[in-house]
Amino acid sequence: MPKVEIDFFECKPLKASLEGARTKIVPNKKGASVTTKDKSSEKLPIHRLPMESTNPSDSFKYLMMRREWRSLIRYRSAQNISDSSVV
Repeated sequence: MPKVEIDFFECKPLKASLEGARTKIVPNKKGASVTTKDKSSEKLPIHRLPMESTNPSDSFKYLMMRREWRSLIRYRSAQNISDSSVV
């Protein structure tokens, strides 16, 4: 996956949401368990939502996981970690 830099000062709600997103283990119909994002923070009072809910991290996920962008990463050849060139 590509490295993404997030501005600490301009994207505080996004940074807080990415760092604070919790997961929970939920059993599925086949008897196995699945790890999902805990969405209970979305029921907080509206003044607490920007810094404490998972909404910003969900928006970020939808932005980063676009089909076109995933296909670029999937078909791109692996780079050497010590390679400092920019593609």
